[in-house]
Amino acid sequence: MWCTIYQLYSDGTRLPPEIAKANGVYGWLYMHSKTPVVGMPLCKAYLLPAPDAPTVPQLIKPLEHCHLTLINGGGLRLSGQEWNVDHRHIGQSWWCVPGPALGRTYDAQP
Repeated sequence: MWCTIYQLYSDGTRLPPEIAKANGVYGWLYMHSKTPVVGMPLCKAYLLPAPDAPTVPQLIKPLEHCHLTLINGGGLRLSGQEWNVDHRHIGQSWWCVPGPALGRTYDAQP
């Protein structure tokens, strides 16, 4: 779905609301789940420039091991982890606000 993503943490530290609100990124939210060989489901969320875009490069770092934690007031919160080059998984949450396609023709018709 088309939405604006507001990242709520930076390097594991909660951002003040005014900073989080000022840094929203608009794109196509794509979320998928698969079960690897170990049997634990792995859910990952991406923010892409278009619905049919490849997952690399993405607009912001993907959210790994994510889950839906809140639906409220027309938005939803996804919480999970962000991977970095030091092989650390840092806590991250996204506030997702659905929005229009802004003139794009990618949306499925009812």
